[in-house]
Amino acid sequence: MDNSVNPYAAPASVMARPIDDGRPASGRVRFWFAQSFAVILVAGSVPASALAVWEIETIIGSAFAFCPVAIALIFIALPPSLRLLWPISIASLGIVAGVFLTIVFNSWSPTDAQKPIGIATIVCATLMQGGWVPIALVGLRHRRSQSDTIDSSPHPSAAVR
Repeated sequence: MDNSVNPYAAPASVMARPIDDGRPASGRVRFWFAQSFAVILVAGSVPASALAVWEIETIIGSAFAFCPVAIALIFIALPPSLRLLWPISIASLGIVAGVFLTIVFNSWSPTDAQKPIGIATIVCATLMQGGWVPIALVGLRHRRSQSDTIDSSPHPSAAVR
């Protein structure tokens, strides 16, 4: 029987395999989420600070937004290659706890807390901008490990011979 007629015959040409960088997809997804959450915390501290200076009650919304993201970042960044992002989440949780405890222990009303907490959030947001360094380092490490994995993997056409 001729191959052109047989529907079960093997193809005459070998199809190229997609390039696999050797890393599981979950590692790339984890990296993407960790980087995204860290960027949200660092970049979001500036508008949150501006809102706190403008209207102190907005810190309640900021706290509810930042706490889950910071806690999630701690768990997402468990692999050693992402642990440089932990200080960002710990600092975010520390800022939220510090503001909350300061207001509670001083028994401040929103009017009393407006100026000191507003200034404190400006200082904290300024210091949080140092978080861009670990974000960049984790990104560079990821890019370097990704290119090393691709360079060390055999060429896809070498396996076809």
